[in-house]
Amino acid sequence: MKKIVLSETQADRLMNRVVSEQLQTENRYSQKVKSDFDYHGMKYNGNEIDWIDNVEFTVSFDIHVDARSYGIKDINVMNVRGPEVIEAVVIYYPEGSEDSVEDTVELKLNWDDVKVENDADIGWIGIDHEVEINLTSGQIVVHSKEI
Repeated sequence: MKKIVLSETQADRLMNRVVSEQLQTENRYSQKVKSDFDYHGMKYNGNEIDWIDNVEFTVSFDIHVDARSYGIKDINVMNVRGPEVIEAVVIYYPEGSEDSVEDTVELKLNWDDVKVENDADIGWIGIDHEVEINLTSGQIVVHSKEI
């Protein structure tokens, strides 16, 4: 067995990383993610949205392994949950103005409608560090990619 010597800073960094990706329960995990908003054609205060700043938050999820006597049949990411509300900065140009306006808005997230993309050609299962949030008809629909 080899011995590894870490400085205090390295040990702190390692422990922070382990804690941020820690197993919450037997099959429940958490991951810090960054939002990627899909707001194409959406309006805010009657003006087309120019930009929405990405927001960082933590999501938790289950990894379910469907095992058979012959081996693993399937592995799925399920029960993705995160904050009910996030604050995002919406940037837009009021009609007739060349100066942008920034508003901080609270966006409610519906975690019951999460869509997880399954890709059979992947080497590991989990949540990507980026989630796509689609703004549609005044509702927020959260999509998460499994990679």
